Order: sequence, then C-alpha cells, then structure tokens
Amino acid sequence: MLGKLIKYEFKDTYKLFCLYYAILAVLTVLGAITVRSSEFIPSTILTIIMALTMIAYIIMMWILGLITIMALCSRFNKTMYGDRGYLTHTLPVTKASLLASKYIVAIVWCIASVAVMFLSVMIFGSFLSGENLFTSLIFEISHAKWQALDEECREVLGCGLVSIAVLTIIALIVIVMHLLSFLWASISIGQLANEKRRLLSIFAGIGLWFVEFLLKRLVQPETYSTVVDGLANLRLGNGPILHFDQALLITIAAELAFFAIETLLIWFISSKRLNLA
Repeated sequence: MLGKLIKYEFKDTYKLFCLYYAILAVLTVLGAITVRSSEFIPSTILTIIMALTMIAYIIMMWILGLITIMALCSRFNKTMYGDRGYLTHTLPVTKASLLASKYIVAIVWCIASVAVMFLSVMIFGSFLSGENLFTSLIFEISHAKWQALDEECREVLGCGLVSIAVLTIIALIVIVMHLLSFLWASISIGQLANEKRRLLSIFAGIGLWFVEFLLKRLVQPETYSTVVDGLANLRLGNGPILHFDQALLITIAAELAFFAIETLLIWFISSKRLNLA
C-alpha cells in the first residue's frame, strides 16, 4: 500500500515541480544565449533583455529551494487538514504509511531540486566559459589525488575522505527531513484551532524552534577557533576533543531525535486530535 501512496503523491505533485524546473531551464538557456549574443551583437535592447533575464535567473536559483519547501508544506496542509483531508483520512491505510509516503516523496523532490540547480549552473557556466564544464568536472575527478586528499583529511579532521563524504550526505538528508517534520508539526499544531490556524502555526513554530535551539546547545558539538595539532577543536561543552566524523554522527543523531519526536507529534494530532472544521 505504501507504494501506491508514493505513486499517488508523485502523480499529484510532479506537474508543479516540473513547471518550476521548466521555468529554470528556460531562464538558463535564455540567459546563456543573451549573454553570449551581447558579446558579438552590441544592442541596447539585447542588453536590457540580458539584464532582466539574469536577474530572473538569479532570483529563481535563490528561491527554488524555498519554493520546493513551501510547495511541500502547502500540499501537506491541503491533503492532511484542508478540504482534501476528508478523503485522505478515509483511505484504508495507517497514518504511519501516509506520513512515510509524504516524507519519501518530499525528500526525492528536494534532491531533485538540488540536482536541477546544479545542472543549471553547469550548463550556464559552460555557455559563458565556452568549454564543457561537465567534461572538466569528470577530468578533475578522474585525475584527483584521492590518496593524498584522504591522508590530508585524516591529518586535519581526524577521519578519512570517504567517511566525511558519506556522513555529510546523510547529515544533509537528515537535516532536510528534520526541517520538513518541524514545519509539518507546526502546521499540525495550528490545525487544532478552529480559527486563526496560520497564526497558531507560526507561534507553534517559534516555540518548537526555541526548545530545539536550547536542546541543540546541550548536545551538538561546538567549534572553537583554536586548532590543536591540525585538528579543529570540536567539543561537547567542556568534554574531550571530537573528530569530525564523531561530530557529524552526534549532529545526525540529534536531528533524527528531533525528527522522530515531531513525526510522533504529527501522527498523534492527525490520529487523535484531527480537526477538519
């Protein structure tokens, strides 16, 4: 049943996100063409078009991540607590499966947005530089001195390059999951009110953020400006020095804990305190 829920989530969201990606693609190509054309065909009109296109492109690049998160929150609110909530909560599925499908699809769209932004920058850069940046990137990766980089990472950060790469990717995914659970939990608390739900959601978000901020100060490693034997001074309060991978593991654990608590809160409200009035 989880597979059908995921399929339905993708079917209900792909048009919106594909529209965002199409707009960015058009701005990427149009911006690259106008910039290149202005070098060979001096024209006031072309310069104005280039400037406007570049501004639109930069704005779109900056806000695509924000648009992605806002779209996911809007859909969550509509399908869980809006008019479509009546249909959602009558489906013969558990709340756990329902939330799991939403998280999975949301993470996929967040990763897709990052990938689209990366491709856009590479394509735009290729047009501007006159060389294929994809080929250059592959060349740099294939000719990199990975053993030397790994040894340098061990000396500076206390752990290998592979560990850093894997844990960093996991940490980024977990942080996005926590961001979604934080926003969705705020929305869920807001729907407890019959009126002024958005206002309650905002205050709930502020309250959750404040509590999490205080807890993070206790459990997440602090980075000091001093350097001891080439290792960044990462500590838990006045505790022992931590290696970079240890600090990442603590951060991942903390983010997962907040994610789990907020997800349980969402599950409890949507199961026991659902208010579609």
